Amino acid sequence: MSVKDKIKRYIDQNIKKSNEYFNNTSRELLAHFDPQEHADFLSTLLRCLQPGMSILEVGAGSQSLITQEVKKKFLLEVVGLDIDGEALKQNTTLNDIIVCDIADSKAIDQIGRSFEIVLSRSVLEHISDNKRTHRNICKLLNVGGMCLHMYPCYHNPHLLTNKMATILLPKKVTDSIKRNLFRIKREIFHVHYHMCRMLRKRDRQYLMNLGYEIIEERYYFNPHYYRFCFPLFFFYFELEKLFCKRRWYFLSTNCILVLRKRGHRQ
Repeated sequence: MSVKDKIKRYIDQNIKKSNEYFNNTSRELLAHFDPQEHADFLSTLLRCLQPGMSILEVGAGSQSLITQEVKKKFLLEVVGLDIDGEALKQNTTLNDIIVCDIADSKAIDQIGRSFEIVLSRSVLEHISDNKRTHRNICKLLNVGGMCLHMYPCYHNPHLLTNKMATILLPKKVTDSIKRNLFRIKREIFHVHYHMCRMLRKRDRQYLMNLGYEIIEERYYFNPHYYRFCFPLFFFYFELEKLFCKRRWYFLSTNCILVLRKRGHRQ
């Protein structure tokens, strides 16, 4: 057996052991954990859907969160927005594509239409100006429209580890780790860590001044980044269980934020 095969076998065995340990945890505690990446975000989106809705997916890339099955069931119009036009062309779920930066106000003003739902999944942390982004998304929403965001939280140990790694290691090394250990296959964009945080009072006030109503703000934990190494997974999972029991949600892995555009423009 080659070294590569041995490493793969080791990783697969550790993933299996990590999954078994996770699944043996109490159901009550697991309610605050996302067993599959983005599963909780998808269920939140499904609760908002109504037949015939128009949806803009920011950072849609080559694969949408919305499946063909969901699109057909609700007769949805799904439009993808991304800076990577080639990736959007590969996305078979989309009815139309918009190639631009969501933080570019001039480009957003030229779109000339609005949507009933705008969603972003692990996108806001890659944008350097989130205030402008929220303002532009508000422009793209119908009155009463909803926007849903999922993004990582700044103080989570996993994110802090990522931050230190990007400071101490060359980009080629960190990208290789993400692709091989964490099995991230999509393009890896720069992360603006200062944008990843639990909402503060002034953040909430800014969103309300734009014309948003904060419908839901939910934080959850996800230790599955470290499944490839069970000892590391065990340590991280037990740490996150402690955070959860003490309700230290500022240390959570991800935030789901649901906003509604109020019935008047700001």
